[in-house]
Amino acid sequence: MGKIKTEISEIIVQLNTLLVRNKDAEKGYHEAKDRVSNPELKSFMVSQAKQRATFSKELGETVRSLGGSPTTGASIGSEVHRAWLDLRTLITTNINPDRADKVIVVECKRGEQAAINDYMQVLEETNLAPPVRKLLQQQVDRITAAYQFLTHFNL
Repeated sequence: MGKIKTEISEIIVQLNTLLVRNKDAEKGYHEAKDRVSNPELKSFMVSQAKQRATFSKELGETVRSLGGSPTTGASIGSEVHRAWLDLRTLITTNINPDRADKVIVVECKRGEQAAINDYMQVLEETNLAPPVRKLLQQQVDRITAAYQFLTHFNL
């Protein structure tokens, strides 16, 4: 484990990293909902996009409360991931249309696991004020629940 981050500027950087991760997830879920055919999965994607928008807003407010500026935009990695999802979905749909939902679920699970890892790293390596720690723990718990839903979703 690395050195515990205690400087406000380091904490703001970490929170902005999570903010970008949530904006990426929100956009990804919005795009995914248009590609899935299963109604329950589509509804889940819509609710997750809304949830991630809320997480982004909460993180932005927290960054502001610490004297920082919330990051805007998406990460380069998310753009690459969505392009990869576009390609995989296109290929899979052309080969077997019924498998498109499964491909999307697998990619969403991968994104959720990356988000969980990011949150856990911040929680473990950053000296956060109790209200900030509580917020991040609540968010990662909800992301973990989404990951579990995707893991147990039968296609």
